[in-house]
Amino acid sequence: MLVHIDARFFERRPGIGLVFGVVTLAIFAWLWTGVFLEYKGLGTYPELVDLKTISPPRPDHGKWVRSADIVQIDCGNGIQELNDWEQRFLFGRARETYYVARLSNSSRLLLLEYDGEAGCQAISRVPLTGVLEELRPLRRDSLRDEGLALPTNGTVLKLCLTCNPGGEKRLLLYFLILPFFSGYFIVRYGRKYRRQTDTLRP
Repeated sequence: MLVHIDARFFERRPGIGLVFGVVTLAIFAWLWTGVFLEYKGLGTYPELVDLKTISPPRPDHGKWVRSADIVQIDCGNGIQELNDWEQRFLFGRARETYYVARLSNSSRLLLLEYDGEAGCQAISRVPLTGVLEELRPLRRDSLRDEGLALPTNGTVLKLCLTCNPGGEKRLLLYFLILPFFSGYFIVRYGRKYRRQTDTLRP
C-alpha cells in the first residue's frame, strides 16, 4: 500500500525533513556499497567451474561462472513467479522462472533461475553461464511453499542464467542518482530548520 505524505508536512517540520534526507542518504550509501562489493566479486569474465565440486558461494557473494557440466532438468518441477497485474504491461506476465536440475554423476541439485517467462525446453538450450550462489534457506522455504519440490536440508546451488555484472552495473548507476533526492531534502530543509531555530533563539 502506498502512503501519501503531504508536502506541507515537511514545510511545517523542517527538522523531520532534514532527518529524512540524512537517513535516506545513509540507506542509499549502504545499498550502493553492497551492490559495489557484489559487482567487484563477480569478476570481468565468467570462471569455468565444475558444479559438482565447487564450494558453494555464499548468498549475496555470487560468482560469475560458466560450466560444461551436463544437467538433467526436471521439466515437471518448475514454477513461475508472476508479476502483479499492473506490472505485466511493462515487465510481462512472469517475474522469474525456476526449474530444478540434477547434475550428471552427482547428487547435487541445481536450481536454475531465469528472469522472465521461459519454458523448460527454452531453458535447456541456454548455456550454463550466470551468477552462482548457495540458495538461502528462507528462499528455499518460500519456493517450497509455492510448489517447487526442494529438499528441506542439504546444499542447493542456484544459478541465475540471466544474471551478469551488467545488471549490477546498472544498479550502481541507479543508486548514484538516488542520493540527489536525499540531497534535495538535506539542503532545502536544512536551511529552513536553521532559520527556524534562529528565530526561536532569545
